[in-house]
Amino acid sequence: MTDQKNWERSLLCYRERPFGSDVADAIGNLMRRNGDELPFAITKEQIIDELVEMASIEDDDDGNTRVRPHTVAAAKALQKSYAVHITESATFSLGYKRYERDSKHPVVPVSAFFFRHIYGDGSVRDVLDAMTETEAKQSLPRRYEKARDDNGEERIVYNDIAGIVIFPVNSRSHLIAMWLRRMASTTQGLVEGTVGRIERARPQTNAIAELKEMVRPLRTEMHRALPKPKREEE
Repeated sequence: MTDQKNWERSLLCYRERPFGSDVADAIGNLMRRNGDELPFAITKEQIIDELVEMASIEDDDDGNTRVRPHTVAAAKALQKSYAVHITESATFSLGYKRYERDSKHPVVPVSAFFFRHIYGDGSVRDVLDAMTETEAKQSLPRRYEKARDDNGEERIVYNDIAGIVIFPVNSRSHLIAMWLRRMASTTQGLVEGTVGRIERARPQTNAIAELKEMVRPLRTEMHRALPKPKREEE
């Protein structure tokens, strides 16, 4: 019989790299320290620092957890390692999406422009309320970019995400509206691309029927997710 503990996530101090679930935990820790007040803006550096703190927690001989602070050199080495890993992988994206799913709070990734030119030391709510559509568009990160490593191999770099903004539900901010618009546009492009592949593949009749059954729920779920307009009072 397989030991159940083998299926559990080990503590971060025993692993070389953080998982998306670690990033989600780090976001949750920062949120609780903020008193769970929304909206809340968090930089990627703050999340990396929290991951370093999480990596100082280890098991003792009795199976309990304890904190063993890092030396200054070890903490800096971890910060650098985690920053490279998060920049060159989808771990950060997977983490905030997992937090969004578990917390039910909308999360929008933002670029360095947001932290450098929009958000300062004031109220996050006031900043978001004052943003124009143009500022919101500039605050959203590029999807990704391609780069080459030292061996000439091409890789995707997620280096334009500087942090996240966590929203309460029913927010009317231009930033979240612009983000949802982008996601809808991306989804439309994926669907259109899939339709084109199906047309070129010319599947058998029974395969077409199966594909229709798979696609039908998509439109229903999208329609159900959209808010219904209020009826005018007679």
